[in-house]
Formats: sequence, structure tokens, C-alpha cells
Amino acid sequence: MQPEQALAHLARAFPPPGTSPETQYSLVALPGDAGFRRYFRFDPQMGWLGVYAPPGKEDMVRFLQVARLLADRGLKVPRVQVADVKLGYALMEDWGDCLYQDRLSAETASALYAAALESLGRLARTDKAPAWLPRYNRKQLQGELDLFAQWFVQGLLNYRMDESEQRLLSALCRFLVGQALEQPRVLVHRDFHCRNLMDLNQDQPGLIDFQDAAWGPVTYDLASLCRDYYVRWSPSRVETVVADFAESLVQAGRLDASQRQKFPDWFEAMSAQRHIKVLGIFARLNLRDKKMRYLNDLPLVIRYLMETTARIPAACEFRDWFASQIIPLACRQNWYSDWQTAGDDIEVW
Repeated sequence: MQPEQALAHLARAFPPPGTSPETQYSLVALPGDAGFRRYFRFDPQMGWLGVYAPPGKEDMVRFLQVARLLADRGLKVPRVQVADVKLGYALMEDWGDCLYQDRLSAETASALYAAALESLGRLARTDKAPAWLPRYNRKQLQGELDLFAQWFVQGLLNYRMDESEQRLLSALCRFLVGQALEQPRVLVHRDFHCRNLMDLNQDQPGLIDFQDAAWGPVTYDLASLCRDYYVRWSPSRVETVVADFAESLVQAGRLDASQRQKFPDWFEAMSAQRHIKVLGIFARLNLRDKKMRYLNDLPLVIRYLMETTARIPAACEFRDWFASQIIPLACRQNWYSDWQTAGDDIEVW
């Protein structure tokens, strides 16, 4: 049975309010995301989305667990009408087409980001992780960084690193992982950016794509938000928000004075870890999953990496190598645009 048929059958078996078992539906596929999930909108619309999460590739049980966890902490997540976890089908609340990415402008950014930072504070103030929630550890952090050499450097750019270059990368990775493990642990969404935040005209955004949440470094989600790959903040705005957010965590008892002092450095190191990882992820999405649109976002990721590593003394040698060996190869790619101006046209705050 095709997903559309299975979801229509599920809707008739568990009709949402205002509908009946006799209603006949057609379903329209919505644009996908970086995962394997597929979303469908019902016609006639009934206020619910159909979701297909292929078993073996997506974990519906984990999605439902995380949704309950976030909702219990006062965060806004879609309500689930019914779910068939064995087959990977669900009906959940349809919030429409109101992504932050489409709503952000010079006029709206302050209010939208104030709401987002309120949600981020709720995540960071969570003081206990349930036993089932994954914990970030050295192996997982290093595994994320390993994507860079495999998929971006070798896979996309067809460049083989020699032993000295591998040692250089390994030294930086050890530093970045060490910085991440040094930080207080909090509940992290893991992809907290403008394509996973929805403007509901409320005091908090709606959160989506949260099923990979984990217990991890306190700066992880802040780096995702402030160094978003789909919109850009001014550097002065990033500095102000990072300082204010750290102070709010001190007031909430989540950071002590010495940790507050280290917070800006932790933030930069976490940003670098994410940029290196995302270069690998976006390349993998293209090469393995045939999702080519993510290549257009690579120049901004490169810009962030170059800017961030310039502020980390331990990353200077890596930055020099990246500039001399990797950027010239990237320049030959049809997706490349000047990294030094990447994101200027989408700076919103």
C-alpha cells in the first residue's frame, strides 16, 4: 500500500474532529527535509498532516517520546492524533506554512528571535535527562566530525588528505571534542534553526524535526540558531545574544562564574564543530541521498568556518590549510560562490 493510501485509511479509521469515516481524501506531498520522512497534506484539509517515517530509517517511537518530553517542559510541538509505530504512519497537527525562514525580515526578526530564545532557555534549563535520551559522548562528537573528510573533502572535492593533513585535522577534532565535553549538559534539539521553527503568533515558536534530541553541550543549540545556514545574523548581534544568553543561564543557576567566563570560547568551538560536521552532512545529502539543493548552502557554511576558526587559536593552522588547499578546490565547483560575501543577501538581524 502506498503511503497516501495508508494515511487516508488511517484518517478514516481515526477521524479528526469535524470529519467522518466516510470522508474521501486525496493527499498532496509536501517538500521533504534532510531525513527520510515524508509529509502529506489532506484535501479537503482537516487540520492534520499525514506523516510517513519509513521503519528502519526513521524511529517513530523516538519521535513520540521526544514530543512528550518537550511538551512536558512547556515547549510547543505538534499534537499527534494517532500513530502506527510499527508501519511508520501518523496523523499530527498541521501548523500550515509558517516557517521562520519565510517570516524573518528586519521588521519581524526581533520578536521572532525573542520567542525562539525563550524556547532555547526552556531547553537549557532542563536539569534531568530521562534514561532513554541519548547522551553526547566523545565517540558521537568525533563521528560527526569524521563526516567532513569522508564526504566533503574526499567525496565531494575528490581530494585525498595525506598523513600530515590527517594529523592536523585530528588535532583540531580532539580540541573541539574536548571543548564540547567540558560544557554543562542540557536538553538539545540538535537542529534549532529557521527551518525547524514555526511562527505560531505566540510567545514561543512551534518546534519540528526534534526527534534526534539528545543530552549535550549547553552551546549546541545556540550555535545552531546564531550561525544558521539559511539566514545570517550580523556578528555584533551574535556576540550580544551569546553574552545575554550566558547571563540568563547564570541567573537560572545553570552556569557558575567560571563557566560564564568560558562560555564565549565554548560557543566558538561548538560552532566550529558544527560547521565542519555540516560540510560533511550537506555533501552526503547530495552524494548519497541525491538532495542537491543543500550544495547551495555550502558557501555560507564555509564563511562561518573561516570566521569561527579565526577566533580559535588552536584552529589557526587548520584554517590556513583549509584556505590554501580546500577553498581553491571548492572554487571549481558549480555550487560555489564567494565565501567572503555568502549570506549577505539573507542577513536578517
